[in-house]
Amino acid sequence: MKYIPIIKTGNAEIKGVGFLDDSIKDTITPIFELTRSRKTKLSEGPIFKKLDKIEEIFGVARPFILDLTSDERLLNTEIRSLQNSVDGYKNWCDFLFRQKKRFPKVIPMLQIVEDETITVEKNRDNLKKQIEFVVLNFDIFFYQNRITDDCYEDDLSIVYSILGESDIKKKLYCCIDSVFINQNKALDVSKEVIERIRDINQKFNIVNFSTAGTSFPKSVSDCSADDSVTVKLEEVAVWDKVVNSIKDLNIIYGDYGSVNQERNDIVTNRWIPRIDVSTNDILFYYRKRKEGDTYLSTYANVAKRVVDDLRYKSLGSFIHCWGIEQIEKTSRGEKTGLSPSFWISVRLNIHLTVQAALKNAI
Repeated sequence: MKYIPIIKTGNAEIKGVGFLDDSIKDTITPIFELTRSRKTKLSEGPIFKKLDKIEEIFGVARPFILDLTSDERLLNTEIRSLQNSVDGYKNWCDFLFRQKKRFPKVIPMLQIVEDETITVEKNRDNLKKQIEFVVLNFDIFFYQNRITDDCYEDDLSIVYSILGESDIKKKLYCCIDSVFINQNKALDVSKEVIERIRDINQKFNIVNFSTAGTSFPKSVSDCSADDSVTVKLEEVAVWDKVVNSIKDLNIIYGDYGSVNQERNDIVTNRWIPRIDVSTNDILFYYRKRKEGDTYLSTYANVAKRVVDDLRYKSLGSFIHCWGIEQIEKTSRGEKTGLSPSFWISVRLNIHLTVQAALKNAI
């Protein structure tokens, strides 16, 4: 594994992954974070539709990590049931067993939900049963630890008690998630990540890690009111500092695919057309308010500014992908997509392609 992006199964993200070249899909191991599908009057948005989409865009032969969203806005009764810790997370374990038949190389993410209605010991027992099931039925599995969560010792002590010093090296991967990283904070965050990895390794003999994080804001207005803005990909800088500091462990790069970790559900009929481009270590965008023009002509104007940017020209000589094609077509006035969701797909498609190419070249 060289690159582990965390991908929510929203329509924009699914589309962006779906249009990746097969050569890129073969080199990434995404964490697919299951979310509900679109709600209707008759349903809460069943997750089987998302599983169908994963099969459609990623196939059944490629490995990926399967997880459940914790975002309240993307949950439904079905997902909450799968997160239920009763009887050793039985619902999740049964679900994983069924999905393994469909996706033979699926890798489970441990689900850890603190149930305040039962004792600490009962919570530990439920987690232990889930781990025992996963160890018995899967070659490897993942544990995700947000850098703000200091309960990892309790969780990993249970894993260690089951696997022992030798097997924990082979079977467990820890994802250290910095979540949102503010601009110019890579050094501070990397120190925390390094400290966490070293502590986990020394106490539990775990040697396989991945990093995660995003520096893409929930709203671009948080960055600037300007029509052209550059954002540092702090998650890339964090990983770079970590791997250069810790050379004796396997530390895999991961991120949120240049998408903010939280869903922004603000809906407006007057959005500002914007095109984002992710390079190796920065993301830049251009935007223009629609004033009398159509969205088609406004997006074409924005795309022309993008393709004239030297950073874009440099990127175009390095990679070619669906996302780049959409920008090129739009700059020529061709109709591609006229919604913010479409351009999220473009951004994610370019970002995954660039990072996959870079990480697999190492």
